Amino acid sequence: MLPFPAYGVADMPKANLTNASIQRLKRPENGQVDYWDQKVKGLGLRIGAKGTRTFNLQTRVLVDGLWKDARIKLGLYPSLSLAAARERAGDYIAMAQRGENPRLAKAEVERLQIEQSVNTFGNVAARFMEEYVLADRGSKTLREGTRREYRRILQTGPDTKSWYPRKISAI
Repeated sequence: MLPFPAYGVADMPKANLTNASIQRLKRPENGQVDYWDQKVKGLGLRIGAKGTRTFNLQTRVLVDGLWKDARIKLGLYPSLSLAAARERAGDYIAMAQRGENPRLAKAEVERLQIEQSVNTFGNVAARFMEEYVLADRGSKTLREGTRREYRRILQTGPDTKSWYPRKISAI
C-alpha cells in the first residue's frame, strides 16, 4: 500500500492556495477549519478561531510495519511561506514513500538545532563561569586570583572572543 491517499483528505474543502488567498480566508467563529492545497496532495492550511494559520501535511507513514495516517505540523504562516511549506511537504512525502517516518526526522532535526545552539563556546563558557567560577561552593570556592584569571581568559580575553559563536564540536 502506498502512503497516499491519506484518509479523510478527499472529502475536505480544497483551495488553490496562494499567498493572497491564504490572507483572504476567514477564520471560523469557533474551532478550526482545514483547506487542502490543490497542487500538493496532503498539504493543508488549518485556520483556528483566533486566526492562527498552520501548514500541515496529512500522509501515511510506516509505523511498526503498518501504514498509519499521520498529520505533521510544518509551521505557521507567514513565518513559513507557502513555497517553503510545499517544498517541506514534498520532502516529507518522499520520506514517507521510502518508508521513513517524517515525524522522527523532524524531531531529530529540531533536537540537533537545539543542541547546537546551546553548545557554543560562549554558552558553555558562560555556564562554566556561573556554575563553577562565580558560584559559592563552600570549601571548594575559588580564590579571587583564580576567578580573575578565568574572567580574563573566558570573558575579556582577545584569544577566546572569536570562539564565542563557534560550536564546541567544531573546536
